[in-house]
Amino acid sequence: TCLTSLANESRGTLKNKMNTSKGSGAVIRIAPIGLYHAGDPDRAFDVGVRSGALTHSAPTAYYAAGAGAALISCLASGMSFPKSLEQVIHRLNREQGSSEVVSALEAAMGQASNHPAGKNKPWTHLDSIRSLGDGCMAAEALSIAVYCVLACDDPFDALITAANHDGN
Repeated sequence: TCLTSLANESRGTLKNKMNTSKGSGAVIRIAPIGLYHAGDPDRAFDVGVRSGALTHSAPTAYYAAGAGAALISCLASGMSFPKSLEQVIHRLNREQGSSEVVSALEAAMGQASNHPAGKNKPWTHLDSIRSLGDGCMAAEALSIAVYCVLACDDPFDALITAANHDGN
């Protein structure tokens, strides 16, 4: 989806829809956006949304990209993960068409509450991750990442857990 969209002569925007893709490719490039706009999550969200819309025209995909960029922006400025997530969900709730992303993030928080951090090894999380999807869709990929951060104490365990899902 990414390469096909970028190969077109026209550029994908919120108004110029290129496709109907909800794919995870929309969220793979948001980390630098969040870091660049550290401390300005609203700007990170807007730029992340526009970045996602370049290649993925479904609101779920580009709002997941915006949410990921805003989350990283908050974290890079020193905000706690729970507070960052709360702020991102609040922002998403103001956007029409973002309900799938909000639902995915809430599902990740719910699954993480069933697996308190520090109590499990990485491979014990696979059923919870599968309940969030296979990671091929943008909202699923973001929710899996959020789950792994919330459910794993150790960053290395979170990385192992995230790398062992069934999708992209």
